[in-house]
Amino acid sequence: MLTKKNFFKLSLMLFISFSITTFFTSCDDDDPVIQKDSIVQTAIKSSNLSSLVAALQKADLVSALEANGPFTVFAPTNEAFQALLDANNSWNTLDDIPVETLKAVLLYHVVAAKALSTDLSNGQELTTLNGAKITVDLSNGVQLKTGSDQTVTVTNANIDASNGVVHLIDKVMLPDALFMSIVGIATSNNNFSTLVAALQKADLVSALQADGPFTVFAPTNDAFQSLLDSKAAWSSLDDIPVETLKSVLLYHVVSAKAFSKDLSNGQELTTLNGAKTTVDLSNGVKLTTASGQSVGVTTPDVQASNGVIHIVDAVMLPEALPKDITDLAIATPALSSLVAALQKADLVSALQTNGPFTVFAPTNEAFQALLDSNASWNSLDDIPVETLKTVLLFHVLSGKVVSGDLSDTYVKTLATGPNDENLSLQVEVTGGIEFNGDSKPIDVNIEASNGIIHTIDKVMLPPNIVTLALNNAGFTSLVAALTDSRHTTDFVALLKQDGPYTVFTPTNNAFQALLDSNNMWNSLSDIPIATLEAVLKYHVFGGGNVQSDQLTDNQEITMFDGNKVTVDLTNGAKLETGSGQSVTISLTDVQGTNGVIHVVDKVLLPN
Repeated sequence: MLTKKNFFKLSLMLFISFSITTFFTSCDDDDPVIQKDSIVQTAIKSSNLSSLVAALQKADLVSALEANGPFTVFAPTNEAFQALLDANNSWNTLDDIPVETLKAVLLYHVVAAKALSTDLSNGQELTTLNGAKITVDLSNGVQLKTGSDQTVTVTNANIDASNGVVHLIDKVMLPDALFMSIVGIATSNNNFSTLVAALQKADLVSALQADGPFTVFAPTNDAFQSLLDSKAAWSSLDDIPVETLKSVLLYHVVSAKAFSKDLSNGQELTTLNGAKTTVDLSNGVKLTTASGQSVGVTTPDVQASNGVIHIVDAVMLPEALPKDITDLAIATPALSSLVAALQKADLVSALQTNGPFTVFAPTNEAFQALLDSNASWNSLDDIPVETLKTVLLFHVLSGKVVSGDLSDTYVKTLATGPNDENLSLQVEVTGGIEFNGDSKPIDVNIEASNGIIHTIDKVMLPPNIVTLALNNAGFTSLVAALTDSRHTTDFVALLKQDGPYTVFTPTNNAFQALLDSNNMWNSLSDIPIATLEAVLKYHVFGGGNVQSDQLTDNQEITMFDGNKVTVDLTNGAKLETGSGQSVTISLTDVQGTNGVIHVVDKVLLPN
């Protein structure tokens, strides 16, 4: 008999049977389900994440990331892990990183939620399983700002996994700087890029990657820029001599780990430079340097794996910076016109090099007198640049010459004349120091790091061969002979032309010997003018600027009058004349703008 109870049981059995049939029928009709890889499996299958997998295994975090999640994992590539190892001199492999350190770092890459790149917003803070936060920056792609002030770029986003999502990144993210070496901290912070460049230039990177511990007072980029701005010669780190830079950088390092709480007022810290800096706690944390600076610590106690960093607002100097020639000129109001002239002629950098140089520096009054001497020159801008450059280089010698070393002589300047030969500057000390015939010193022996300065009362103009003769008291007889009013040839006008000429110049004694050789000649006016003209023309070669190193033995030189002299180098430099004289060249290579003078001990006679 079919009771109500039996009917219910039968109905239930039919329902279960139908349901089972329907389930298996549905399974046969649908496509098979594809199982996704977990985050760990995804990493294992990626050859570029093998270091991450090894790190997870070492930190015993594999099983944690095989859980259901969901998780978002920011996965550093192998290159990122290598960069982490390279930042610490004591880390050659992952095995060198303490397990707890590695675990804390890895957990800083995991967020307990699934966040695709499209789910992120600019400025969003993500709390990691480490407990520390990272900040999203979408201003230039997808980037992350870490607790250690890194900027980390997502290079490949939204790799889906069964228990979350993976984003590949280009750096190992650090929750704070504790896990990086001093160099690593500096390298990862854009505000220390100049410091890093300076350490590289001075070859000090490896020294600060050592175990230490060290305390480093780290100047910011702004601090380095202020250093460069303080010295006219320094436009970049490349302008600072390496030894100077190395000495300055070592002055920022103490061979001990000293947090700000470890410092005491008046405490002296000996740096790796050997010089000391003194702690001043009277108003915050400051350092008084050996050069008298008061340098503020703006951010103390940045921990590193091999010490501690205190960020400072100035580059600390163990001693005052040396002042080169241009520094001294810029600092001297009376030389402002010289500075302006050097700038106009683009010669500032030339006088900032190592040298050494000797500079004869005209005062502002001297430059004004130069302008006043030419009606068309109202300012330095009216002087042609090439003219100004030649004039300025005529005031510079290669080498350091103090006033006590000066003598009656000619010296080579950096200005050049024919054949790019260095122009000669006459120096006279007998009867008082004088340069170029009429310029006198005002203040001598002003020491610079790359030479010496002597201030003078007149701008010296590069001389031609006539001016060279006029300026030398030893050539007054020659000048008198050239300017004899009886001449039909204007020798002065001739020898002021472009040339170039080579002139063999007899001294006053040579002319006196000529007069003494003839009882009828008591003065130059007693010499027949035709004879005098022929003799003078026999001293001039009009075919070029011939310096002593261009003379060869038995060389014949045809002079202005058509007659020849023969060079004799068998015993010094001599000339054999047409009259049979053997004439000694006593001084060579007095270079002018239009030719060269060689001083001879006799008046040359053609016959």
